Amino acid sequence: MEAIYSHDVDTFLEWLDDQILWISSLTGYALSGHDSIRKVMKRMPVHEYSWKISDEQYTIVAEDACSCTASGSYTLNLFNGKNISLTLVQQLSFRFILVNGFPKVAYMHHSNIWADKKYDDIFFRNRTFDLYLRMYQWTYGKLQQKEKEKCLTIRDTSGITHILADNEILYVSAKKNQTILHCLKGCIEIATGISKTATMLPKHFLRVHRSYLVNTDYVIEIGRYYIMLAGGARIPVPARQYSAIKKELGSD
Repeated sequence: MEAIYSHDVDTFLEWLDDQILWISSLTGYALSGHDSIRKVMKRMPVHEYSWKISDEQYTIVAEDACSCTASGSYTLNLFNGKNISLTLVQQLSFRFILVNGFPKVAYMHHSNIWADKKYDDIFFRNRTFDLYLRMYQWTYGKLQQKEKEKCLTIRDTSGITHILADNEILYVSAKKNQTILHCLKGCIEIATGISKTATMLPKHFLRVHRSYLVNTDYVIEIGRYYIMLAGGARIPVPARQYSAIKKELGSD
């Protein structure tokens, strides 16, 4: 994975079997073989940002004399040198086989841990490379910000106070008389209804559903009665409000 984020294609391919099958959130579809992987990775833009992989956790789920299958996750931290950083949690499953006495990866599934988990398993099959490229560019675009966003002081249901930049919040969902803030680094539950929460947030938070507010800075796709956010969350849009919301987002 270090070779991927360093754009060191040759080193990355050294670990892979010639007939590797790679299902990746970076590409949006399954890739097979060295040539297809090399071609797609060369299309990915190169950015001069520092990064660090941490919290690696892997578990062997199956093994025999000739192969080993493992699954786990890691945290990717990106920095731009201006006190702005992003933290992305990635999950990874892979199968090693012995090729001429050396371990090679024959299968690898690499994906984000989405805020809306139920869409994770089908997300890569329904997305195109262009959408993933937009998500990739958005991630690095955030690191180019020169000014800090307005900060909000939020107290959660456990009494803990959080100080958040408004653009740390991806979207907001209602939970009975409470509200959940879905943030870049996790969720915060507060004892305030969604209507009152809406009054606390800047104008770029849009009420797209009685139970959802979305940060329009994170909208990357508008589909038939849904909005897709960077990070993978898919927010429903009522049919009767679809045209008005689409116009509000400037997508007509």
